[in-house]
Amino acid sequence: MHGRALDRYVGRLVDRKVVETTDEETTSDDDKDYSPTDYAIHANRRNINSQGVVEKETREISHGIIVKRLREEHDALFGKDPKNAADTPRAEPHLVSELSYTLAVVKEALRMWPPTGVSLRHGLKDYTIEQSGEEWPTAPFAVLVNNCATMRRSDIFKNSDRFYQERFLVRDENDPYFVPSIAFRAFEKGPRNCLGQTLALMQLKITLVMTVRRFEFVPAYDEGTYIMTCIRHWMSPPSPRRACRPM
Repeated sequence: MHGRALDRYVGRLVDRKVVETTDEETTSDDDKDYSPTDYAIHANRRNINSQGVVEKETREISHGIIVKRLREEHDALFGKDPKNAADTPRAEPHLVSELSYTLAVVKEALRMWPPTGVSLRHGLKDYTIEQSGEEWPTAPFAVLVNNCATMRRSDIFKNSDRFYQERFLVRDENDPYFVPSIAFRAFEKGPRNCLGQTLALMQLKITLVMTVRRFEFVPAYDEGTYIMTCIRHWMSPPSPRRACRPM
């Protein structure tokens, strides 16, 4: 089913449920003061964040310059008192969409450590993959798209192994750091495009607004330790190109 059609279908189901549900069924002493933003915050424990995106992200934003710029953006939009961070989005939810630098940090974290590193496609009879001067048929196979490696390709992302969030702020297509829209595949593209990516990005931005100014992030393990070596190995991308001969 087309993504937009599915969105509309789910929307109709939700609207119908809201209309048919009485106030007594939806309101209790525990949740009557909750807002959509509250639920978005609680939802961070699910799906994309449960896979460790926030942990990986905060490891990178522990860099002082990045933290400083994040805090400046949050101060400018939500006021200098972080204790009021939850109130402003409720009153002015559109401000979340203005967190351009925060979104760039989130996207760069997702580029380097995508929550879903691979995606499957159905091979086509007339479509082949060229590798090292050879052509490989895709049908009748399932083709595994390695998004983790794709988003580390130096011919697409300049200095691909560097955490450089500014690349997502570049609008000039002639700039070497410009990121084509098709290149960022943390939520995949085409028929396997994630329907919840807008909500997920909103959740991550709100999470940073609620935490970055109230906590100092420091690595839990020192470089050179066994656990740190394991983490570095796990976080390293696989080979961008790997072909297997069909059986």
